[in-house]
Amino acid sequence: MSFSLSVISHPTSDISKPALFLEDKSTGDRTIIGNVPAGLQRQCNEKKYRISRLKNIFLTGVLSWKAVSGLPGFILTVSDQGVKKLGVYHSGNKLIQYMVSCWRYFVFRFGMNLNIEDVNQSLERDSVKYIPINIHSNINYGSNENDYNLEDHAKLNQMVSNIFPIQVNPSNPTNSKKITNVTLPKSIINPKVSTNWIIYPKPTRGKFLVNNAKSLGCDFTHFKKLCNNEEVVLENGTIVKPEQVLEPTRYFAPILVLDISSEEYMENFINHDWKKDCPDNLSYGMVFHFFGESIQDPLSNEKYIQFIKSFGPSTMHLISHKSYCPNSLNFHKTFRVSLKWKSLIPNFFPLPKWTNESTLKINNEDLTNVIPLISGQQFLLTPSNLTQNNNIASGESIPLFEKKDCNDIYDMEIKPLELKDVASREQFNTMIDESNNNNVQVLKTSVDLNKSLKDQVDTLVLGTGSALPSTVRNVLSNIVRIPYVKDDGTSGYRSILLDGGENSFGTLRRIYKQEEVEMLLDELKMVYLSHLHADHHLGIVDFIREWNSRQEFKFGVNERFEKLIVIAPWQYEYFLQELNRVDPFINTDFIVYISCEEFMLGKTFPTSKQFEIEEIDNLDSIPSEEVEFVKDINKSEFVYSTLGMDEIKTCAAQHCDFSYSVSMSFKLNIDSNDNSSDNIFKISYSGDTRPKFVFTHIGENSDLLIHESTLEDEKFKDAFDKRHSTTSEAVHVGILMKAKKILLTHFSQRYKSFTCSDVVYKRLENPITKDDLIDGDDNSDIPLLSTTTFKEYYAEITNNPELAIEIKSPIFSKELDIETRAAAGSIEILFAFDNMKIQYDEFHIQRKVFESQGANLEKLFGTEEEEEEIKEDVEDKSSKKETKSKKKKNNSGNGNKKQKV
Repeated sequence: MSFSLSVISHPTSDISKPALFLEDKSTGDRTIIGNVPAGLQRQCNEKKYRISRLKNIFLTGVLSWKAVSGLPGFILTVSDQGVKKLGVYHSGNKLIQYMVSCWRYFVFRFGMNLNIEDVNQSLERDSVKYIPINIHSNINYGSNENDYNLEDHAKLNQMVSNIFPIQVNPSNPTNSKKITNVTLPKSIINPKVSTNWIIYPKPTRGKFLVNNAKSLGCDFTHFKKLCNNEEVVLENGTIVKPEQVLEPTRYFAPILVLDISSEEYMENFINHDWKKDCPDNLSYGMVFHFFGESIQDPLSNEKYIQFIKSFGPSTMHLISHKSYCPNSLNFHKTFRVSLKWKSLIPNFFPLPKWTNESTLKINNEDLTNVIPLISGQQFLLTPSNLTQNNNIASGESIPLFEKKDCNDIYDMEIKPLELKDVASREQFNTMIDESNNNNVQVLKTSVDLNKSLKDQVDTLVLGTGSALPSTVRNVLSNIVRIPYVKDDGTSGYRSILLDGGENSFGTLRRIYKQEEVEMLLDELKMVYLSHLHADHHLGIVDFIREWNSRQEFKFGVNERFEKLIVIAPWQYEYFLQELNRVDPFINTDFIVYISCEEFMLGKTFPTSKQFEIEEIDNLDSIPSEEVEFVKDINKSEFVYSTLGMDEIKTCAAQHCDFSYSVSMSFKLNIDSNDNSSDNIFKISYSGDTRPKFVFTHIGENSDLLIHESTLEDEKFKDAFDKRHSTTSEAVHVGILMKAKKILLTHFSQRYKSFTCSDVVYKRLENPITKDDLIDGDDNSDIPLLSTTTFKEYYAEITNNPELAIEIKSPIFSKELDIETRAAAGSIEILFAFDNMKIQYDEFHIQRKVFESQGANLEKLFGTEEEEEEIKEDVEDKSSKKETKSKKKKNNSGNGNKKQKV
C-alpha cells in the first residue's frame, strides 16, 4: 500500500490559496486537503490531477469565501463527471453548512450525496485517518456551540440536503427549490477557529510468515485469525501469538497540515503541543505551513524558527507564503494560445506576468529541511517499520513553465508554418520580456482628447468559456472601459464589469501590473450580472471585495464617498448579505444594489417573498408567495446621474428564471444634454439566451454588441435544448440590431479556434433570412418545417439535422429592409479569446489576420491537446474497470464522459 501526495496550488497572483491532493495508489481514490480557492478545478485540469475519483475534501484554516470560492463550481463539476458521493469537512466552527446554504440561489444538483460536516473528532475515510486540531485566535470571536443554535443547525443540514437531494424528480424539483424562499438564521456567526489536520494512513500488518506458522504446528484454518492479529490455540494446548508469525507492523509517517491565517493565531500555534497529537508516538514525516497574506515574513520570527526545529531534523517542512513561493505560471495552455495570437496580433494580447523566483529565499542554515511549497511537487508515502525516521520520498515534480518553453513554442509550432506577418524570433522574445516588465504600461491611463472618444473604448476579455473552466478557456467575464469628458476639461474612464465567472479577478491580476489593477478598481463604477448561473458570477465577490479594500485604502474605512452600483437579479443581494454576515468583505453602505427588473422593458416579473427561517418549523413545507415588483424611478435616475448615462433597458432572456439581456447608453460628454449618437456609446450584452427579437429592439443601433455564441450551427439542437445561441444566430441578432461592432464570446469548451469565421464574414456581406431561401429562384431542394406544434417542431429539428439554420431558428423569420442589409456589410466582428484587450477602433484587425492566414490557423492551434485529454479519460476509465465492481465500473465510465454544453 502506498499514497502519492501532490501539491495542486501555492499562492500566486491568480490562485490565492494552497491545496494538496492525496491519492491512494491501490484504489485510485483521491482527497483534497487545504483550501478550494477560485481557479483550483482549472489547475487540477492543467496539472492532470483527475478529480473523477474524488471522495473527500478536508478544509483547513479559517472559513471564508476566499478559502472556498472555488468550491461551488468544483462540486458542480465533479458531479457532472459522475461523482455520486462526496464529503466536505471542516472543524470547530459549525459554519460550513451555513456557507453552503448561501449557494441555494444558484446551485442545485440532484442525485449527489454531498456530506457537509463540521467534525470535532477523528474521521476514518477508506484507509486514512484524519485528525482535526483546532487553534483559536487570541481574539474571542464567539461560538456557535450553544443551545439556541441547535435547531438552526438542524435546519441548515436540511437545507443542504435540499440543495443536493439524493432522489428527486428532475422534471419537477419545485419542492427542493423552495428553500430560496427562506432566509438563513441570523444566530450563526463565524468563530474564526483555524482548522488543521493530521493525515495518518492506517498502519499495515507485516508479511505473514507461512513457514513459521507451519513450524509452530498451525494449519490453513488458523491463518486467518493470525493475520487478524488474533492468537490461536492448537489441539495440544499450544498458544501461537500473531507476532510469532507476522513481520513487524509497518507505519506511515503522519502528515501535519497547519493553516495560520494571521498573526493573531501565531502564538497559539507555537505553544500548542503538536507532538502529543501525533498518533502512535511517531514523528511527523512532513509539516505543511500555510500562511495568510497578512503575515509579512513568518521565517523572520525567531520563535517560529524554533517551533520548526522542535519537530526534529527528520521532518520535512513546506512553506506556503506569497513571498517564499514564486508567482509561477499556472495556466500554461491558455498562455500558449495567447502567445501564438500575440505573434500575429500583438496589441490584442497582453501576456500573463510570471516568475519562477520567489521574493524571499529560505537561507537559514539551520533550516535545511525547509523548502517552499511549489505547485506540481509530488511525494510518495510508503510504510516502514519504527526504526526508520521517515518513509516519504520526493517524486518527479511537474516542472514550472520557463522562458525556454516559449522559445520551443516559437521554434517548433510557429516558425515551421511560415505564417504571413508573424513576429520574428527577436520580436517574439521582446514581447515575452516586456510582459514581465513592470515599467511597461498596457492600459491607457488618460483619455486622448484629440481623438474620437468612441475609438478609445477598451474591452478586456477575462474569460470566454461556457459552463465550466477548461485548460484553454476560463468562464465568462468582460470589463468595458468607457471614456468620458466634462465641460471643465477633466476626463477619464468608467469601467463596468459584465458578468464575472470564477477567478476572473485572478486573471486580471495575472495579466496586468498592480498599478493597472488599482486603476481599474478606481474606475469601476458598475457590476452587471445577467443571471444566477455559477459560471457567470462566482468571481464577482472578488471584484466587490477588492473594490472595497481599495476604497478603504484611498479614503479610510468611514470616510468614503464613492459607491459601487451592482445591477443583478434580485436574489443576488440576499446572497451577498448572507455571505457578508459571516465573512465581512464589504461595507454595505457603499454598495448600491439594484434589481435588473428596475430597467425592464414592459411588464416586470414578481419576486418571491422571503420568510424568516426561524419562523419555519419544517423546510419540507415552505410557503410560497409572489410579490409584485414595483419600480423606483429614483434608483434609475441615481444610476444615470452617477455614471453619466442616458438609459439602461433590460429584457427577459430565454435561458433560465430571472435571466436578462441588457442595453446601456453612456454619455461621452457627461455634462452635455446631447443624446445624439455622436455623444452616446451604446453597449448591448446578451447574457445567456436564445436569440430574441425584443433584444434586437432595445439594442437597436448599438455601438458594441457582446453576444453569447456557445455552439456552431451544426449543434443547433444542443443550443436549443440548453437555451443558448449558435454563431449564425448571434450574428443575425447583431444584423437586426444594426450594431456597429459585434464581439462573440461564451464558447463551448470544445472550440479551440474558429473554422466558422468564413461563414460569419459571408453572412455579414450577404445576410440571409428564411424568406430569402423560400423565395429564391430555385427552392425545390430546400426542406421546410411542416410543424404545427412544439412537439412536431422539436421532432423535425431533431430528426432532420440538415435543415438550414434559417429554417430552424425563428430569429431569421423577419424580412430585412434595404438599410439593414446595407449596414450588415460594414459590421466589424470579433471572436473573443481569453486575455484579449481590444480597443474599439481595432476590431477590424482580427478579420484581416483570419483571412490572410487561412487554414494555417488550424495548424497553429491544432487539436493535439484535446486528443491528449480524451486519451487520458480513456486510460482513466480502464484503470477503474480493473479496480471496481461492475456497478462501480458503470458509474465511473459515465463520470468521465466529457461534459456537453
